[in-house]
Amino acid sequence: MSSKPIEIHFDKRLNNLNLVQEADAGQRREFLIITILVILMVLGALAYGWQHYQHRDLGYRVEAASKTQKQLLKDREKLRSEHQFLRSSERIDRLSRERGMVVPAPGQVRVVAPSGPEEVEPSPELAASQ
Repeated sequence: MSSKPIEIHFDKRLNNLNLVQEADAGQRREFLIITILVILMVLGALAYGWQHYQHRDLGYRVEAASKTQKQLLKDREKLRSEHQFLRSSERIDRLSRERGMVVPAPGQVRVVAPSGPEEVEPSPELAASQ
């Protein structure tokens, strides 16, 4: 006996275009709840990431400001010591002597006091030169 495969043919055509599927209210509510929960989780993760980024950024900025402050304090101390050195009377006396300056003799120094709105008379040397 030889066995042949059995072939089946359907003559009736199936048309599912006219079927209307009703929306399941329970399934729609579940989808909406899950969607809202996923959105809240994503927003929470974004908020955590942003907060973490801000915390790290603020730490870097504080560290940079601290380094700048230390450098400025060092510079201030350096400038103070340089200012004290430049103001020292021994240094000024030595530089003036190197440039040929001498201590003024008595009578060579005149103190000029500020005057009011009245006119000031010119000195005799100035009047003679004019």
